[in-house]
Amino acid sequence: MKEVDELKEVTEELERSEWWIPSEESGEKYDKAIAKFERMKTKKTKLLDEYNSQIGKKPELVGYRAFHIFRADDNVGNTSIGNIITFFDKDMTQLTYILEESEYEALQEYIKEEILPEE
Repeated sequence: MKEVDELKEVTEELERSEWWIPSEESGEKYDKAIAKFERMKTKKTKLLDEYNSQIGKKPELVGYRAFHIFRADDNVGNTSIGNIITFFDKDMTQLTYILEESEYEALQEYIKEEILPEE
């Protein structure tokens, strides 16, 4: 989960920076270190709040998907085997979408790479 990794990274950075804050005699260096430390603490708090709000959400059912493997003869007599994924609404009264397995896999790959990229 992206938020957990980011939260862990910020926490580790905060723990490291607590030991490396220059003394007050350093002047500007000290002010910069304290400012960075405060920004990291704020970021950690924000990430924790976001993470906790997502954990508190109850999953909502929006529909079902069914995987179907079939064998069929075409008009010429050739037998073909196909894999399709069908999507239904939550009452299973309407078919909302049909994809071939290759299209479904391509869509999942696109979502992983483009919509939810790992930073």
